[in-house]
Amino acid sequence: MSLKKYIGNLFVMTRAEKNGAMVLVVILIIVMIVRFLIPYLINDNENYIQDIELKIASLEEQKDIRQNTSQSNISKVEAGKSNHTSYKEVEHKNPEIEIEYFKFDPNTVGLTEMQKLGFSNKVANTLLNFRQKGARFYSKTDILKVYGFDTVFYNKIEPYIEIKKIKQVEYQHKKITTKPKISIEINTADSALLTNLPGIGPVFARRICKFRDYLGGFVKVDQLKEVYNLKDETYQSIKDYLIIDSTQVRKININFAEINDLKRHPYCNYKIARKIVNYRSEKGSFQTITQLKEDSILLEIDYNKLSPYLAIK
Repeated sequence: MSLKKYIGNLFVMTRAEKNGAMVLVVILIIVMIVRFLIPYLINDNENYIQDIELKIASLEEQKDIRQNTSQSNISKVEAGKSNHTSYKEVEHKNPEIEIEYFKFDPNTVGLTEMQKLGFSNKVANTLLNFRQKGARFYSKTDILKVYGFDTVFYNKIEPYIEIKKIKQVEYQHKKITTKPKISIEINTADSALLTNLPGIGPVFARRICKFRDYLGGFVKVDQLKEVYNLKDETYQSIKDYLIIDSTQVRKININFAEINDLKRHPYCNYKIARKIVNYRSEKGSFQTITQLKEDSILLEIDYNKLSPYLAIK
């Protein structure tokens, strides 16, 4: 038998074999298409996830507010009325008072002044009660903590809100700055306790706790700047209230941790995790954490952020 004829016989297939080959080709094409489309079908954008979390947290906050609403307000909701008073409704609460906009400080503004600004009597009295309990407004958005305060109305008066900074007081001819009366250990505080901080409502309190659990605990107060959408002015207003117990930080044992254990930490990506595990496989167990920097496994900037969360046991 000639070589050409022998090779030709190798490619002779029965009808069933041809059908099987066609099915296999179709399956391979589908697998390739799906593999190509996966990055576009799965959205791992961190901002998208955080936006969803923000919406969920906002819904939870609204649920908490509704649970604290009196039966009379609930009946109004069931009748089709909104829980929040619209700006137009606020204006018509006091038809005899002409609306007038002017600069004001929510920490000192009086009832008559609030009525001129368009506050409803109910919201104005709620704000006064809020202050009488010792609460203070540290940022413009803090005024939204007053129950019944309408966001549409807030947008109208926001340009006129002026919050004076806490003044320095003189005592025995020496100037001292007023200091916070409370201290909160941030690694053990729950979300309810965190809402006592100026500018921190239920949404941000839950977000701080979630980020803390993701990290394994805070080692520095300024890590709060990494909390999603936390403004610098809010951070500046709360940092002096916070203390840190570093013994509460959860650490990763780099002599036993696998790649997935390491890359789960927000400061450690897959590339860093792979380098740590490969080094351990080649050189043996780590003797000190500083080997990561000394042997160029980690850049100094990565080492400074990640090393407080690593341990050798």
